[in-house]
Amino acid sequence: MLSAIFGGEEGFLVLLAALALVTLVGTHLLLRNRVPRPLMWALSASCAVGILAVTLWSSGSPGETGVCVVNRSVTEPFSDTQGWMNIAMFVPVGLFGTLATRRPGLVLISGVLFSAGIETAQAVLPFVARICETGDLIANATGLVVGTVAGTVVALLRHRPASPSRLPTRHVAIGALGTAAVLAGVWTVGITPWVLDRVNHHVPALAADAGQRAAISEALVGAFGTPVPAGQGDEEMEVEFSPDVPGGRVTAFFGTGLAELSWPDRDRLRVLLVPADPGNPDAARGFPVPGAEGPAGTAGEALAVAGAYADRFHADLVRGAEATADPVGADAGGGWLVRWRHRTGDGLLLPTRLDLRIDPNGTLTELWLDRTTIPDPPAVRLAEIEAWEVLEEHLSVRVEDADTADAVLVAERPEDDPYGDEWRAHWLLLMTMGDEMIHGVVDADTGVPVRADRYDSSSPWTPDPAALLAPGDP
Repeated sequence: MLSAIFGGEEGFLVLLAALALVTLVGTHLLLRNRVPRPLMWALSASCAVGILAVTLWSSGSPGETGVCVVNRSVTEPFSDTQGWMNIAMFVPVGLFGTLATRRPGLVLISGVLFSAGIETAQAVLPFVARICETGDLIANATGLVVGTVAGTVVALLRHRPASPSRLPTRHVAIGALGTAAVLAGVWTVGITPWVLDRVNHHVPALAADAGQRAAISEALVGAFGTPVPAGQGDEEMEVEFSPDVPGGRVTAFFGTGLAELSWPDRDRLRVLLVPADPGNPDAARGFPVPGAEGPAGTAGEALAVAGAYADRFHADLVRGAEATADPVGADAGGGWLVRWRHRTGDGLLLPTRLDLRIDPNGTLTELWLDRTTIPDPPAVRLAEIEAWEVLEEHLSVRVEDADTADAVLVAERPEDDPYGDEWRAHWLLLMTMGDEMIHGVVDADTGVPVRADRYDSSSPWTPDPAALLAPGDP
């Protein structure tokens, strides 16, 4: 079970056990002649160190920095496995802490501050692949209470409730208030709360509210003139809301497909249309574009159909952009993908886009659009050749010895603030040296390398090179 939870990182589990054992033995040897009940102190320290290792351990991509999810559903931690694991993880801290100090109040206060410190670290440390979430704090506190109560009961049953460890109340108060003040300062200055009704992704999505239903209906009417594309007009939509970080996604299901709308910004819409009868190859498929009849067997015919649709429904998205058409599948058997992209005078690719998949019969079967705009596009001061030189120096490699792909200049949000208002101009670089593929990102304004990833070209887990150079493309 543990190896499944930690993604097969058995090595980490071995190190965790060794760390806990070393802490246990070392603390016991250090305190055995200095305090009463040294074994309980050692067990408390071992549990605390183990919790720190588990909660701050990273093996994947770093989490979102400077944010913390505030979960309105205070009971959600008790509805899934992760919440109960957090509870179980903190029970020993409360139990052994109470048996060591005989001061349950001290254990509860210090334990809650310890848990709050962990969540704060998860929010502000860029190398921690964990997300700060208030539900974890609730679960941890619950485990502390259970452990503290159990420790108090054990102490009473052993007839040793008295003679608590001597620690002046004034010192405890000063330490607790000081720690709380530091944490409050960090939260005030460096953490942005994301308030969600629910964050558990292992439970069914929520039923959409009236505002969300109205929003996706409005988006579909704007995209097709009807809330049920390619339908009969009398179909009932099923609409649900999936919480995410931040915001979420509103999904509508109808007889001929589904649609997804980003929430609450409503900037991104994806629509997938399927045959009315999937078992019948002659069944109607897709949205017939008014004024444009199929088939779309060539790129020119696909561009004509897509252009007619864009001019009718999304003229603002395609104004000033040139369309391209690429075949889907062998001999365009899956149709054509028509894209509109916007660039600045410097060639900087902007996020605003419209993508349409045109079926060989001339109907529209998939749509992706993004209305995200950048009022003041970031500056571009670094030419492509200079970006290659930066990456070459950063990695200590010779670019001239590699096979390089055409670089892409794109506007992206910084990795440490992926949902903020700041945008950066990045050069996306890709080269292959032998069996190694290298993907680099260089800031086109400052000339600073942002990221450099190395992949084994022969590995089945290596990303698609085209996807690395076309972020957000379908």
